[in-house]
Amino acid sequence: MIFITPGLPEKEFARRSVCRNPRIAGLLLRSNYIEKMGSCIERIYDALQRKRCPEANIRYDTMFILEFPRPTHTQSHEGPLRSREQTSGEASEKVLRLVAENRHITIAELSRMIGVTPRSIERNIKNLQTRGLLERVGPDKGGYWVAKKRQAP
Repeated sequence: MIFITPGLPEKEFARRSVCRNPRIAGLLLRSNYIEKMGSCIERIYDALQRKRCPEANIRYDTMFILEFPRPTHTQSHEGPLRSREQTSGEASEKVLRLVAENRHITIAELSRMIGVTPRSIERNIKNLQTRGLLERVGPDKGGYWVAKKRQAP
């Protein structure tokens, strides 16, 4: 036997819950795979607010999709919110300084020392290379970095 549950009207979204398959939902609840029915959206909103993240965007058509925008600011332990461009510029400066200290430094080491993802380091390196401030000499393995001096304006 198949149960077909009609979709939840948009105006009732996050106010009440409708199970698409009550038998599976009941089984998951009894098995402790879910805490309680219909509490997810409210808990998501609360968590986003606690962490000072942007609100989720909701696309709705009997089913729903939550889109979580990437934050454009980061919280520093030392001070106020800073834009992604500011933190990227600071990371680029650190990359240049660390490369000048050790021209054989790896992306993984830079990532760990600066406290950002390896992908972020790769973006900073590409940006520095485009600006002519960093050059790679030799192959990926066995090569080294050269930090260029900035030209005075």
